[in-house]
Amino acid sequence: MAQMFKTGEFADLFSAERGGTDAADCSSDSKYDAAPALLSKEESKIYYTHIHLPSMVRLEACTLCQLRCAGCGVQKGGNDGLGRGYLTIENFTRFCDMNPFVRRIELSNYGEIFLNPDLVKIMHHAKKKGILLSAHNGSNFNTVSDEQMLALVETGFRSISLSIDGASQQTYSKYRIGGDFDRVIENIRKLLALKKEAGSEYPELSWQFILMEHNELDIGKAKELAAELGIPIRFKYNWDPSYKPIHREYIMRETGLGELTVAESRANHKFDPYEFFCYQIFFTPQINWDGRLLGCSRNRYATFDVNVFEVGLAKALRSPGYIAAKECLLRCIRTKRSTETASASAARSV
Repeated sequence: MAQMFKTGEFADLFSAERGGTDAADCSSDSKYDAAPALLSKEESKIYYTHIHLPSMVRLEACTLCQLRCAGCGVQKGGNDGLGRGYLTIENFTRFCDMNPFVRRIELSNYGEIFLNPDLVKIMHHAKKKGILLSAHNGSNFNTVSDEQMLALVETGFRSISLSIDGASQQTYSKYRIGGDFDRVIENIRKLLALKKEAGSEYPELSWQFILMEHNELDIGKAKELAAELGIPIRFKYNWDPSYKPIHREYIMRETGLGELTVAESRANHKFDPYEFFCYQIFFTPQINWDGRLLGCSRNRYATFDVNVFEVGLAKALRSPGYIAAKECLLRCIRTKRSTETASASAARSV
C-alpha cells in the first residue's frame, strides 16, 4: 500500500522521482507508467492532476427545474448548497477567458439547462471560442424554445441525454411529475428535423430510461419508439436501494443489463458505482452555476471556500481545501469505504 503524502508534496515527489520532468511535458497515458514505483498506475494518474489542468469541466447551467421528479433530492429541498439560479453569459464569458485550457464543458447536472435564459448566448460564445458543449448528464426536454433548438444545431452542441422513463404519459408522469411525454417526443422530432435540414450530426441524442417497478413493462415500447426516432436508448438500473425488480428475466433479456440494482453491481463486480462520481474531482471537476467549486456532481451539500469565476480554475484546484479533499477521497477509495458524500465532508472541513 502506498503511503499518503501531506498537502503540497505531490509536485516535489514527481519532480524528484522523474528527474525534474513536469507533467505538462508528457502528452500520453504512457507518462503514468513512469510514475514512482510506490504508486499504482491509477493512483499516479490521480496525483498528476495536482499539476495538470483539466481540459474538460462540469459547469452547471441552471439549478431551476419545472418538474417534481419523485426521487430528486434537489426538488425535495436538498440543494441548500447549490442555491437556485443559472449561469449568466457574463460569468460564462469570464470563465472562458480566464481558463483557455478548457475545451469541453458539460452543462447539465441537477437542474434543467433549457430554463437558462442565457443558454443561446452561451452556446454561440462557446462556438466562437472553439469549446464543445454537452448535456450528457440529462435533460427532461419538456421546455425547449425554437430559438434554443436552432442554436443547438447551428453551434454544434455535442450531445444531449434525454431523461424519459416510460413510453406513455401514464407511465412517464408517475416519476417525472409535471412532465408531458407527448411534448417531449414532439420536441425530439423537431430537433431531428432541424438536424436533417442542416445536414448536421449534432447534437447527438440518446434516450436514458431509468428502471422502476411501474415502468418495467414499457421497455419494449420504448425500444420500438427509440428505433423509430433513430436514437439509441440506454437502460439504467435504479440507484434507489428500495427498488425490487418485478420482471427480472424480461428486463435482463430486453435491456442486456447484467445486474439491476446497485447492490448487485457491488456484489458481482466488487465495485461501488459511486466511485465514478468521486473521480470527477480529479479529472472533470464540477463547478456550480455561480462559480463555487463543488468537486463532483453528486455534491449538493457544501462547497469549497473558493470561487472559480473570481480566481480562475487553476488557482481554485490548487487551493489547500481542494487538495485535502483529493487526499480524503483517495483514502476512501483505497479502503473501499463509502465515497458518496466524501466531497461534501471534505468541503465542510475546510
